Amino acid sequence: MHPLPIVQTQIPPGVIDLGMGNPPLSVLPLDIIREAAQSALSQGDNSFLQYGIEQGDGYFRAALANFLTDGYGFPVSPENLFVTTGISNAPAS
Repeated sequence: MHPLPIVQTQIPPGVIDLGMGNPPLSVLPLDIIREAAQSALSQGDNSFLQYGIEQGDGYFRAALANFLTDGYGFPVSPENLFVTTGISNAPAS
């Protein structure tokens, strides 16, 4: 038998399996998500509900570039970052 099915069904205690994208509901910060949604929806601008630009949100890419620049110790440009919701949503190019 191939070892992959064994690895996927025998998850060590304390490990949160994100392989299927179904974390236990107990680990989701629902209060924080609810507060963020309420704040975003009360702004009167619902454009954030659109898919957005292909490369990802510019503000997020700028913040991520700053974070990566600090972490790696060399400049990371937001123009070189491409943000997706997961590997299956990244277009091949």
